[in-house]
Order: sequence, then structure tokens, then C-alpha cells
Amino acid sequence: MNISSPDQLFDRAFRLYREKKYAEALDLLTREGARFPGRDPRIQFWRACLASRAGETQQALSILQAAVDAGYWYSVHQLRRDDDLEPLCAATCVDTDVD
Repeated sequence: MNISSPDQLFDRAFRLYREKKYAEALDLLTREGARFPGRDPRIQFWRACLASRAGETQQALSILQAAVDAGYWYSVHQLRRDDDLEPLCAATCVDTDVD
């Protein structure tokens, strides 16, 4: 598989996502994502979403924690409102009102 741009990587990952091949998309982003360091915050967020969709709650949490430790920031709104993270949030979130 020859991926020459971040857009090409995202297109392939999203195609796998639409096919509900979450683990394959996660593997793709994990394997190829480091080639595009300028897109790492987005790649890590997508990896967490895919791990969550694949039922890998601990892995999703680890990915998000590593991203935060690397200095990336994701808004509470983004984390709570993303349907892909719903399984993760259901397992870990405190029920508070976020506007």
C-alpha cells in the first residue's frame, strides 16, 4: 500500500471506517500515521475513536492519554459529542452538563 499524503491516509482510513472495519483502519493509522507528524493530533484522535468503536476501551484511553501527554488538546465538547467515543464515555465519564 503506497500512501503518499495525509489526505490519502485519511481517505483510506475513512473508507475502512464506513465498511465498519475499525480494527483495520486503526492498524492503518498506527502503521502509516507516523509518516505525517504534522497531522498527529488528528491521527491520534481518530485512532482513539477507532479503538473505541472496536470495543477496545483501554486502548482508546491509552491513545488519548498519550496524546495529551504529548501536548495535544481536545475539547471536552469534542470528546463528549463524538459518537465514536460514546462507548468510551459510557464506561468512564461522569455525568455532568457540558455546553
